[in-house]
Amino acid sequence: MVHNLGCNLAGCYNYSGDQVFMRMIRIAVALLFCLRITLLAQGLLPAEESLRRAANEIKLKNFHAAEQLLGEVLRKDPRSFVAHNLMGLMRLSEGHAAEARRAFEQAARLNPGYAPAHVNLGNTLVILKQEDAALQEFLTASVLQPKDPLALYNTGLIYGRQGKFELAVRYLNRAHALAPDDKGITSALAGARISSGMKQEAEALISQMANQGQLNSELRESLAVLWLENGEPARGVKLIKKEPERASQFFELGFQKAKTLFAEGTYTESARILEAIRVLKSPGAEFHDLLGSAYYLLDDPTKSSDELQEAVRLEPMVPEHYFKLGMVFLKHRTVEPAIYVFENALKARPDVPKLWMGLGLSHYLASKLDQAEKALRQAIALDPKYETAYIVLGDMLSQAGRVDEAVEIFRKAIDAQPDLYLPYYYYGQNSARQGIENNETVIRMMQKAIMLNPSFAEAHYELGKALLQAGRMDDALAALKKSLDLKPKLAQSHYQLGQLYQKLGNPALASEHFRLFEATSKQETPEDLIQRLDFQIEK
Repeated sequence: MVHNLGCNLAGCYNYSGDQVFMRMIRIAVALLFCLRITLLAQGLLPAEESLRRAANEIKLKNFHAAEQLLGEVLRKDPRSFVAHNLMGLMRLSEGHAAEARRAFEQAARLNPGYAPAHVNLGNTLVILKQEDAALQEFLTASVLQPKDPLALYNTGLIYGRQGKFELAVRYLNRAHALAPDDKGITSALAGARISSGMKQEAEALISQMANQGQLNSELRESLAVLWLENGEPARGVKLIKKEPERASQFFELGFQKAKTLFAEGTYTESARILEAIRVLKSPGAEFHDLLGSAYYLLDDPTKSSDELQEAVRLEPMVPEHYFKLGMVFLKHRTVEPAIYVFENALKARPDVPKLWMGLGLSHYLASKLDQAEKALRQAIALDPKYETAYIVLGDMLSQAGRVDEAVEIFRKAIDAQPDLYLPYYYYGQNSARQGIENNETVIRMMQKAIMLNPSFAEAHYELGKALLQAGRMDDALAALKKSLDLKPKLAQSHYQLGQLYQKLGNPALASEHFRLFEATSKQETPEDLIQRLDFQIEK
């Protein structure tokens, strides 16, 4: 019969729930609830009373007495592999892993078929952070005793720690079949199934554990976090929602993960987590702001405005909530509600440049140009380095035909923030409108915009057009082709290429690009200032 000291033995490699889950250590570690060791194997316990007593003394942590008993046995029989195995367990319990390893290796050398020595050696190698060697010991033990769940269990745990969850499931399934009532094996198997994507199988096993009363509070939390880490936050909430303290911890963990996903641009998954965890506690303004921002970027204006309005209600003095709410309306061209939001926000916070910029942009889109200019200039007065306000004001002046004023505004924007590409782009574009004599300025500005943002197709197009006007055919051809590589449906690039090939005496290619110009012109959407500003609005 295999004897098992469980997690009470110092040599057991154990991680607490708080360490593993609340500090977000690799989820593979979560499967290692507790590697188990074994004292003696069936049929291999000698008749000597001293060995039986030594095993009992180790269990009781009476190490001095155990060492005396084992020393006596080894003096009489230095080849007693059972005594060496017990000596290793005693050293492991004392915290001397290197000495324990030597004792277990000696036991395995004396009797290579003695499975407990391989299991215990494997556990010791885990402690010594030699997991590949440990795995080999567990695999050897599982071959020696294929119906011993312990070796299979430990093998599955190692594979789980290595992130090889399908292999972990394979060995833990076998261990579970041999010991279906073992809580440690069952919980490890549930975790491995979650991590390997076996969602229904994991749910079934967890339900079975619940019916058998095996799901304590800590285990619920552990499995809930595994669900969260594997993209199933709602399943995690289902497990944890009736545990108030742990539910609150899970909420915070989920919220932090949602923020991380949002920062990485994974907005759908961020929103899924937030929607799942909101039932666990009353969310604060930061929660609603984050969820509203995610829905803004997912183009769901209804949900976005609902969440951001709640953020405003909870924190009426925080300008960022108002700004994002106003931008939701502007993004979807509902201008009057945006004006209402920004005007009300400015009553409380007239000192915030961003709110004046939002109001100015709203008036601009509503064709209220005088009011727009006043608000935008107020934003710049409050923050002379506020590049977005310069860009919106310059664009408005340009569209109103006040090109010279627009160029001056974009020059100021460049002075304020020389590392942003849009001011250079608009400066060059408006310089082109001032006349052909500014062609070199246009080329220089577009080259700078491209240097700062190489993937900006429109800047490559404007550069190609200016180079063509300057007679630099090869350079123009390269710039225009690059613009189409980045944005194949950029109609004006096809038109300019048609002009270029005509000058090069290639009527066939010229005709093809004029044809493509006609086709893409029907599909092309108008230039959208708000989309261009998103990188500044969201930063």
